[in-house]
Amino acid sequence: MSEEKLRLKLERVLIDVGGQILIPMSDKNMIMECLITLESMFQSNTKLQAGFRELSKGLPPVFYLDHMSRDTLGVGRSHLGWMNFSEQHQVYKDIDENPLNFQYVKEVFSLEEYHQLVNSVGESEGPRVLVTSMASFE
Repeated sequence: MSEEKLRLKLERVLIDVGGQILIPMSDKNMIMECLITLESMFQSNTKLQAGFRELSKGLPPVFYLDHMSRDTLGVGRSHLGWMNFSEQHQVYKDIDENPLNFQYVKEVFSLEEYHQLVNSVGESEGPRVLVTSMASFE
C-alpha cells in the first residue's frame, strides 16, 4: 500500500469513522519501517493530529503489540546509536532525533498491558492503529 493510500485510510477510519486498524506483519524490519512511516504521518499531518487529539483521551494513536516489542525497538535504537559513534559521521546528534524515539507510537508487551492502558482512560473502543507481529497475532 502506498503512503498516500495509507494516509487516506488513516484519516477515513480513525478520524471520520472513529474506528480501529489492525496491521499484522511477519518481519521485524517491516514492522519498524511501518512504525516509522506511521510516526512520520502523524507528525506531519495536521488533520490526523487534530482529529486524533479530539478523540483519543490521551492515548497514542498507534500501539505496537508484540511480546518482543521492547527488545525489537531497543535493538534498533542501540544500533542507530552505535552507528553514530564517530562525530564526523553522526546523523542523529541528539537522542530525540532518533527516528525510533516515537511520540505517536506506544510499545506494549502483552494484550493484558494493552487492555490495561486503554481501560485506564475508559476508552476500549476508541480510534487507534494496532501493529503486531504474526506470532503475537496468533
